[in-house]
Amino acid sequence: MNNNSIEFPKILFIKIFEYLQYNYESIDINKYKIYKLIRVLNRDYRDNIAPKFKYKYIVRDKKELESLLSIDISDLSMVDLTIYMSNDFKELYKRNQHVLQPLIKQYHSSLAQGIQNDFRKSTSLHFVRTHYQSTIPFLYPKDTIDTLHITFSKIADLVVIYKILKYYKILNSLKLGSLLNLVWIDVNGLQCISKLPNLTFLHLHSSHVIESELIYLISNSHTITSMVLENIGLNNEDSEPVSTVDSLFDTLSTSKYLTDFTFHNQMKGVPMVKLSFRSLVNMLNTNSILKRLTISFFSMPFEENLYICNNTLEYLTTNLISMETPTSRFARATFEFYWNVPSNLKRLNYFEQGLLDEFGNRYNHFQLQTLNYALEAPKYKKWAYLRQLLEFTKNSLQNLRLLCNTSLRIEYDYPKLFKIISNYRSIVNLELFIDVPSEDALNLIQMNIPNIKTLYLKVKSHNTTFLNSLGDVLKFNNSIENLQICDNEQYKPVFEFIQSLIPLINHQSLTSLTIIAVYNLSSHTVSEIDQLYDEFEKNLKLNLHHLKKLKLIDVPESSLHPQYQKFVTLLNKLFLNNP
Repeated sequence: MNNNSIEFPKILFIKIFEYLQYNYESIDINKYKIYKLIRVLNRDYRDNIAPKFKYKYIVRDKKELESLLSIDISDLSMVDLTIYMSNDFKELYKRNQHVLQPLIKQYHSSLAQGIQNDFRKSTSLHFVRTHYQSTIPFLYPKDTIDTLHITFSKIADLVVIYKILKYYKILNSLKLGSLLNLVWIDVNGLQCISKLPNLTFLHLHSSHVIESELIYLISNSHTITSMVLENIGLNNEDSEPVSTVDSLFDTLSTSKYLTDFTFHNQMKGVPMVKLSFRSLVNMLNTNSILKRLTISFFSMPFEENLYICNNTLEYLTTNLISMETPTSRFARATFEFYWNVPSNLKRLNYFEQGLLDEFGNRYNHFQLQTLNYALEAPKYKKWAYLRQLLEFTKNSLQNLRLLCNTSLRIEYDYPKLFKIISNYRSIVNLELFIDVPSEDALNLIQMNIPNIKTLYLKVKSHNTTFLNSLGDVLKFNNSIENLQICDNEQYKPVFEFIQSLIPLINHQSLTSLTIIAVYNLSSHTVSEIDQLYDEFEKNLKLNLHHLKKLKLIDVPESSLHPQYQKFVTLLNKLFLNNP
């Protein structure tokens, strides 16, 4: 900075240009003008700011390709291109390959003959094969691509794929799977992936994988640190589904490189694969590298007198784990019950009605930052277990989320709950997905608990007056900065709903406001709607200094009367919401 100029942060310029891009370039004649303006400011903005602005462009037929090619050559560099290759425009594409290939981010093709693509100017690419081919249509060695996503429709022969990928010198992220999430493909030759010298992230989805090949990959890769197995079925050498994944977890226990492992078992109409509790415990007790573990959709035979001794794992997520004892089956299990050494876990998912009804002091050595507490049965509604968990984590807990099985329809003692929460001043983010009655929700906000900065409320209202009352109650709260309200049980007249937003917009401590609601039309004249729009716009613009986000969910422009579409359009423009 000198005496005559001020240098603003680049992020500020980006936000300014995003706003201009949305508002100014929405008119076709102004297309790309903001991008051009940035490029001519100076060399720094041309090289570092302009490339952040991209225009998504999809080519499905010859007409769309001709339209793309009609853009000035100097403007093409800001296009992110998705192309669905077909014989209809294959020749036109081949004549312009040198222009198009640097723009491609996603490439869909069933064509193997006659096209050889060189994507050496790309850094990431999603390649889709809609039919099985023995080769893939980009054959040149690549020195620039670090991220690659390939989807298949039938069989993924990774022996063939590896012959090409071994030349990708800086490839560090690879995603492989089915073109359709509900159609599984067979993956062969997975062990070849272990030879890729710089690969750190591998994601397989909607696939049948040979278990021995996956075990080989985990045992022999010295670079992969993060692995995601999403909707995966493990088969044996005879292509039959395995009944247990204990061998896989035995291998995982000795891994020296994986720090993040996710395994979502295949969710098909077949019996769930077993993962024994003993195998899981042995893995956690042996592995000192793993930081994050996510597993779901397994049947787990339970054994008594097994305890977890692990002080390196930070995040453990379990979904749809069916825990089995000789006498009972539990749809959800809280494995943190079985830790008996100081833990490094940052988050706890606690389900009432777990295997142990009384957990005593099992959590007093945890330093949790996040607690997800799922309410299950009427006998727990006095909050005794929640109170104990909060007491054990009172110095570290920052995020508290309460969830409920909505089919239970249990009346909870909300005043007592809110009193308990108010005693724990480390909680910053509070999320209540439990259908809080509107009167109790208003009372919680009026309590003005000083440490709670973010509040999500799922409101159970018997009428349409909750949002009308919210503005008056919010006057008593100067702590909440991020407020999210879900009040979608009652349809609200849209005119009155917009009126109810104005007091919220004017509340100075709010920086972010999200409303999830449902609406219907109300009988007002065009003049009344225009007058409301002017008032709404005026209040919005007067409060942009503190309000960084305002979003209405479940109110698409297309579902509104044309006179109300302009309200949503205004929000999208001022806050850069996705239309």
